[in-house]
Amino acid sequence: MSLGKRIIESGADGITATDHFQTKLYTGTSPSSQSITGLAFEPSLVWTKNRDIGEPHMLYDSIRGVEQTIYSNTADSQFSDSGSLTSFNSDGFTLGSYTGTNRSGHNFVSWNWKGASSTATNNDGSVTSSVRANTEAGFSALTFTSPSSEQNFTIGHGLNAKPDMVFLRNFGSGGNWFVFHKGLSAEQNFLYLNENFNEAGLTQDSRIWGQQAFTSSVISTRSNYTVSNSSNVLAYCWHDVAGFQKFGSYTGNGSATGPTVTTGFAPSWLMLKSRDTTGTNWRIIDSTRDTSNPRANYINADTNGPEQTSFDQVNFLTDGFQLATTDTSINKLNDTILYWAIA
Repeated sequence: MSLGKRIIESGADGITATDHFQTKLYTGTSPSSQSITGLAFEPSLVWTKNRDIGEPHMLYDSIRGVEQTIYSNTADSQFSDSGSLTSFNSDGFTLGSYTGTNRSGHNFVSWNWKGASSTATNNDGSVTSSVRANTEAGFSALTFTSPSSEQNFTIGHGLNAKPDMVFLRNFGSGGNWFVFHKGLSAEQNFLYLNENFNEAGLTQDSRIWGQQAFTSSVISTRSNYTVSNSSNVLAYCWHDVAGFQKFGSYTGNGSATGPTVTTGFAPSWLMLKSRDTTGTNWRIIDSTRDTSNPRANYINADTNGPEQTSFDQVNFLTDGFQLATTDTSINKLNDTILYWAIA
């Protein structure tokens, strides 16, 4: 299916949205391998999900390498899945016989981000990081080793602006996905991507994100709280890019005629999460799985459940989106709902 070209006026020349992010659908062929093509770029992050049955979300990035699976919906450590994602290609990726990413006859979705073509060593922080950064589209993937003793430390993220959203977790051992979002009520607070909890924070002396503020060159955290001492750590960082990607929040009104959010572009992909109420999911909606308003198809990033289609969720507009549901996960009265929209 051709997604067409979405030209984003960002900078003198602008960028083409589909050159940096795309949603691709495919049908599993296991035990036969298959190549997913047509992305127009080599992805640095591939996020796949079986739409039909309850199986985990499986994330792959080119820094950790092929066949290294990590789930968004659990705190399980990374593990090697032979025959899962076997290569990152110039216009997509290749899948082997592993049923978690290629179960025969099942419908899958993949969300794909362009990073950099090679990994760079970054010494902007107090700890060295390995980074694949796409500064044009505001995305970087990075890994680092946390200090051997309990301390606050900084890590270079490779971007040109302060991140507006960060996913961070141990990948060599079990651990929650810590999430920073600029719409949290305090900059040092956090959410868990793999849980449906409300936002939380620790005391001044044991902040999840360390004592330092995020900047245009580094993020910060604290060993022994966010990550274990001497552990291997993964982070994905994003920031606003005018006309292409936006992070923010809105206040739920509890009505099927919900609040309207202006992003400055027509979204193709949307993630929503309440910061206030426990039991609210990380909702993902995109225009590839559901091509017309109101969009009803959604997947929860914090569960292994299949795609849901029972209830309307949102309307995608030419310059933003409008809630079309009383679902308390994304439109509870007076809750602050965080959003991440991509053109």
